[in-house]
Amino acid sequence: MNDAVPWSPSSADLGARRWVDRALTFSLRRPRWTLALVAAVSCALGSAAPRLRKDVRIEKVFPEHSDRRADYADFTARFGRDDETALCLLELPGNVLEVSSLERIAELTAALKELPRVDGARLVSLTNAPFVRVRSADELEVGPFYQPSLRAGWDPDRYDRLLRNHPAYARRLISDDRHLAAFLVPLLSSAAASPSGEPSADGRSEAVRRAFARDLRAFFRTHLRAGERVHLDGFAITYDTVLGLLETDVATFFGLALGLLLLTLTAVFRRPLATALTVATLLLTVLWTLGTMALLGIPFNFISSCIPVLLLVACVGDAVHLISRTRQLWRTLPDSAGAAARRGAVAAAVRDVGRACFFTSATTAAGFASLLASDVEVVQELGAPVAAGVLYAYALTFALVPPALARFGPPRRLGAESRLGALMDGLSALVRHRPRRLVAACLLLVGASLPAIARVSTETRLLQDFDEDQPIMATRLFFERRMGGVAPLELLIDRGPGQGLEPELQQAVLDLAAALRSPAFRKRGVLFVLSAADFLSDAYHTWNQRSPETRGRLPTDPAQLAQLRLLYGLFADPDPLRDFLDDPDAPTVVRLQLRVRNLYSTEFFALVDAVEREARARLPAGTRVRTTGNTILSQSIHQTLVRDMLRSLGLAFVLVGGMVFFFFRSPKLALIALVPNVLPLLLVLASMGLFGVALTLSTSIVFTVVFGLSVDDTIHFVSAYARRRADPTCDDPVAATLQETGHSLVLSSLVLVLGFSVLLLSEFKVNRYFGLLVAETVVFALLGDLLLLPALLRLQGEAPSAHSPSPSKA
Repeated sequence: MNDAVPWSPSSADLGARRWVDRALTFSLRRPRWTLALVAAVSCALGSAAPRLRKDVRIEKVFPEHSDRRADYADFTARFGRDDETALCLLELPGNVLEVSSLERIAELTAALKELPRVDGARLVSLTNAPFVRVRSADELEVGPFYQPSLRAGWDPDRYDRLLRNHPAYARRLISDDRHLAAFLVPLLSSAAASPSGEPSADGRSEAVRRAFARDLRAFFRTHLRAGERVHLDGFAITYDTVLGLLETDVATFFGLALGLLLLTLTAVFRRPLATALTVATLLLTVLWTLGTMALLGIPFNFISSCIPVLLLVACVGDAVHLISRTRQLWRTLPDSAGAAARRGAVAAAVRDVGRACFFTSATTAAGFASLLASDVEVVQELGAPVAAGVLYAYALTFALVPPALARFGPPRRLGAESRLGALMDGLSALVRHRPRRLVAACLLLVGASLPAIARVSTETRLLQDFDEDQPIMATRLFFERRMGGVAPLELLIDRGPGQGLEPELQQAVLDLAAALRSPAFRKRGVLFVLSAADFLSDAYHTWNQRSPETRGRLPTDPAQLAQLRLLYGLFADPDPLRDFLDDPDAPTVVRLQLRVRNLYSTEFFALVDAVEREARARLPAGTRVRTTGNTILSQSIHQTLVRDMLRSLGLAFVLVGGMVFFFFRSPKLALIALVPNVLPLLLVLASMGLFGVALTLSTSIVFTVVFGLSVDDTIHFVSAYARRRADPTCDDPVAATLQETGHSLVLSSLVLVLGFSVLLLSEFKVNRYFGLLVAETVVFALLGDLLLLPALLRLQGEAPSAHSPSPSKA
């Protein structure tokens, strides 16, 4: 028997509850007004949704005060962005140093310069790259590597020897086997190149970036001849590829999730009306959320692109609980009950689950809103829209579903109801007779999972989300094997204002570049190194008839070094030194560019440390050295965001715990409610350790997503339990709660598992992991709510407080 103190609300509680009940049942009392309001908001937000833009700039993954973000901003201000150059690799059947091959390369170079979004003045290929030749005994000239006037006396073997160790050509513009020639194609730097599209924060629209990559693909499709092949890479190409796949995935899986949702809800509700109502609320939720994002200027980024699928699947619970409870109350009515009685049953169901659903929506929204505390833009741009979408789903569910249920009625029975009822009876018996054993088994399971949790890896690398056999990875590996790689690592060298062309500094940079090309650094992952000193040294070596004594050397006289700089400035077109000196005449910062293998994070940052140590050892005292570039930012994303997501999860835990306490006004009940939601997170971490799934940005998001979802089911259970405990006629509150809420918990969890499981078909490995981990966590959370939570409640015997929901009259 239940010996709890009967629930006795205060007059203030009763007054507040009456206002809440009136708000919850507003759509039942004023259905036309409600529908008109929903239609007006839908039209307003729907018209704004098409203006939603994308913004995937790499800087957005770092806080404003981040040193790495500041260094990259300084680098781009001085030298331009390193993610807007495409690497186009032409594979020819013959030697690229043959005249016929060079003329073919020159033909393609001229045609590429005519593309509307290509910066032709900075485009570099094997034929137009500046090359130093001796004009007379005391005079040098700089001109294109190949031009028609050189055709008559062209000697491929001689130029092969000259280019074999030339740092500006070898593995940059020509492969070691002489079958590959590269085109370095930069995006036009002027924002005026944009024919349309809203400019992003750096003044260029995402549409231009995408169009640039697509123009290059179309160009080579139409210009290649028989026996020729092209390989495209570089961040400009990679971004377009990844965004294209993301768009395809979002569209595909939104459709798949919607179709699967329709089938599942039809099987569960067995009535088209209930299915149509639920799906309509979810589609309007997505529309309202996207419209709000557009109005507030919140763009899609590479994380927030999952929002439509996430909302479609994750917000179905309110409708399932409301329809399930309405059906339960409807069953208690006699067959002769009139429309008023049926309407009253719907209103009672709204009151029974409305407050609990609002609280679950509020806690889920609070969990996602906790991401706003992050310093990282991409995390904020995920948290705010999902938090709003969860609240939209609640409002739309209780605006649209109750009037329809009152008019047409709920399903007469839910799919598999009898089997679920028998299952709940079995669980009730297990919890009644073995509560301590259930709790002990859960504790043992947690203890057994700790070694696996300790094995969870945080190792990441670029393009981690792709399988090794996918084209984008195969191309990246091809560039690494045959050329100097793709991933840039920039070294910024600062000796002081106007000191960048000092002979001592330039010689030290030249020696540093030679050291970084050594077998030791090549073994660590350095594939290519280039600096302004390499160009100056080549000119000096050529001036001295390529004598062995001057190889790898520079003049010690500042005037002679200035003459070599002037040689390139006057005659080279384009001037290659402008890409490596922040000021062509009196540089302060000198750039040393490396390209490295696609390393895992530990190896990569060990390489960065080694490069910085080598630089400090070889450069003059007082020289400031910084490493930056798109690669180091990309490698740092996961470390930064994983820490940020875990911190946000901690904040969400505190916020949700506080809200649970506020709702139930019982520390013990709040603690009991949170315990089953920690267990799934620990078990999923353990499964990641067992199966070798790394803790990356995408997998860490799972914990924030699922924590909010699993807390929802717990709140529904505890809310119903408190109501049953407050009912003196209820002999076994735990068993009654399992029968009342168990069906909807199982059905809503089933929808979540099936909805997220469509991601297992994704081309993105990370999406497959995300879908698998969310589905796994939902299953663990359901077991915790149906086994561990009832066992804890039975052991503690917590009585409800004055702020618990009102008892059901069913």
